This record gives sequence, C-alpha cells and structure tokens, in this order.
Amino acid sequence: MLAKKIIIVTPWFERFAGGAELLARGMAREFDKRGIPTTVFTTCSLSPYDSWWKDYYRPGVYDVAGIETRRFATVKGRARYDAVIGKLRRGTNLTGRDEQDFFDYGINSSDLVNELAGYADGDYEIVTLPYFHGLTNSVINTYPGKISLIPCFHDEPQFYWGTTEALLRQAKLIFFNSAEEKQMTIRQYGQKVGRQIVEGVAAFL
Repeated sequence: MLAKKIIIVTPWFERFAGGAELLARGMAREFDKRGIPTTVFTTCSLSPYDSWWKDYYRPGVYDVAGIETRRFATVKGRARYDAVIGKLRRGTNLTGRDEQDFFDYGINSSDLVNELAGYADGDYEIVTLPYFHGLTNSVINTYPGKISLIPCFHDEPQFYWGTTEALLRQAKLIFFNSAEEKQMTIRQYGQKVGRQIVEGVAAFL
C-alpha cells in the first residue's frame, strides 16, 4: 500500500479529451480500486474541442465516477497564444518567448498551480500530463523537482522546443507510455538531460 496520496493534474477530466485524459481517467480508477486515495486537479474548461478560455464548470469539488475532482478557473486571454498559432501556420521561426507564450496562454490555471503549493511538500505524489499543454508546464516549472511527468510525447514540432528540454529537467520522475516514446526522447535529449530520461520508466500503460 502506498503511504502517500496521489494527485493527478490534467487539463480536462470527465468528457473524453483524447488519449492523455483517457490515461488519467484509467490511472485514477486503478488507484481507487487499490485503496490509494486519489484526487484529480483539473480546469473548469469543458473539453479541448470547446473554448479553452471559458469556464464551463464552476470552480469546486466534484465527484466524477467516484473520483474526487477539483476544478479551477482557467487563465483568460488568448491573444498571445493565437499569435504563436499564426506564426506556426505561416511557417515563421519562433523565438523562445513565442514557445513560452504557447504554453503560458494556452489551457492553464494559475489558481490550480497556486493551490498545489499546499501539497507539493506534503504526503502526496503529484503527477501531471500531457506535456503539450500549458497547465503541465506551469505546474512542473513552478515546483521544480517535486512533480512527476507523463509526457505523452509525439514526433511533432513542440517536442523539439527548448521549453520541452526545460520541462524534462524540472520533472521529478518521468513515466513513458511505450519503449518507442522513451527511445525517441533519449535520442533527442539523452545527452542534454542525462540520467533523468535514461532511467525514466517505460510504463507500457
């Protein structure tokens, strides 16, 4: 039995929001079945297919299929995110500031990030996913070395950004979904980041 409680951080939870949300849901249910107290921290946004900057749910505590789920208001204002998307569509080279804006002004919640301050040093193991969204980046970068990452990497432009290397450096532990994902990460970042990636767990979830 794990002595610590589990917090899973993910941008959306309840409605289907892609593979990462499905993974978060499965993890929460399996921990719960095994008697490990688990809480999901998520935003008030409805889904990735609706506005990321609109709070569909009210902030608060919900029961989602028996899983305690805490919802937090999203960060409003999308102009800087949209500017980066415009550059990507035009094939314009991005600056480091552009890369950071992509994450800071995408789906995010400063309320959620701040709330974790009371848990990051306590009797909790906190894991966040996926790397592609701002919430994950904000959580890990705010609490370096204290939050574990399930990146759910794909071979896409964001995988090669400097922000992704920084994320890997700041993560407590890294859990991969497949041996292929892990090997891709080792090829790109193994020499730069080192043992943290090489010794990351290929979970085969």
